[in-house]
Amino acid sequence: MQKKYRILLSAASIALIVVSAAGLTFGMLRYTKADKGLKHADSVIAEYTYTVPISSDEVQYSVDTENLVDIAGLQRVNPDVAAYLQIPDTAISYPVMHSDEPGYYLTRDFDGTRSVYGSIYVDAACYENGPVTLLHGHNMKNGTMFGSLKRYRDPEYANSHENVRYTTKDGMEIYQVCAVYDGSVRNLDLMKCTIPYTQEEFDQLKTYITENGAIREDFTWDDKLLVLSTCTGSDKNKRLYVMCKKYQEIKGGIADGTKTD
Repeated sequence: MQKKYRILLSAASIALIVVSAAGLTFGMLRYTKADKGLKHADSVIAEYTYTVPISSDEVQYSVDTENLVDIAGLQRVNPDVAAYLQIPDTAISYPVMHSDEPGYYLTRDFDGTRSVYGSIYVDAACYENGPVTLLHGHNMKNGTMFGSLKRYRDPEYANSHENVRYTTKDGMEIYQVCAVYDGSVRNLDLMKCTIPYTQEEFDQLKTYITENGAIREDFTWDDKLLVLSTCTGSDKNKRLYVMCKKYQEIKGGIADGTKTD
């Protein structure tokens, strides 16, 4: 009888090892596929990166004019491209996607292929000329997507990485990090005003940030705000938000540009 139990135990152990190995292999393949998707997106973006003449009445921020991305060009590859997001000296440098289907790009890459990384994407509830544009991205352990966003809790890091570039078809918008705060998707009052449709909702959002976060620079209903959002770890309901305030817009003429090497 003991021999029989030993055989059964050994068989169960072997089965567990096989299942674990299969799961590990599948996980590695998912990340390998996702890495290939990122590399492909990088190669496509490189084809649509140009040197262009930059014009601004008052240049307040030094920009690398050789890194202006042709959004209209990328939209010919995938019409869902809305913008390009870049934070200098960080891993955050990605196309921003938009779909009317909520969360579509949560699990899809630039080409729309299934990916464990997903994409940076605009919340489907955002509306034209609204005060807040909310972007979502995964908190990846390897630092890709919004994996480095949690470092903005460190004031020293925030100070040295406060400038955010957001390129649209019209040119480049320059933002500065103005607030950092945490929240939960279970907080329905917060979720209602995260993308405010009225000044009252905006005021509720600001009150929440004042009481639960860190305001680095004042912001108002009349400001144009970009909010970067990611999950914070094991609790799938918790979110980290990094709010950025627009302070400059630089117009650039892609049609007059020269393609980079």
